[in-house]
Amino acid sequence: MTMPVSEGPRAPQNLTFNWIGAPEDEGDYQYYSSFQFCDNRYDVGDHVYLIPEDVAAPLYLARIINAFEDSKAEGSERLCIQQGASPI
Repeated sequence: MTMPVSEGPRAPQNLTFNWIGAPEDEGDYQYYSSFQFCDNRYDVGDHVYLIPEDVAAPLYLARIINAFEDSKAEGSERLCIQQGASPI
């Protein structure tokens, strides 16, 4: 599934997102171990920097702990990347 992602005032336009691999189904949720975002591959367990919308706020270092799709949600709300984060 490819869909444009553009959330928040600092987000660039025409970002791309694709799930990688077959999902594991659990009710309304399909869990994935990997995804591609803007030509970069990410796996559950990876550490990433997150940029907050507030330019005065510090960057966050996060670890991806879940990547799933909610079939009941619509649009970009269907895609959920759950992370544990702390400011750096």
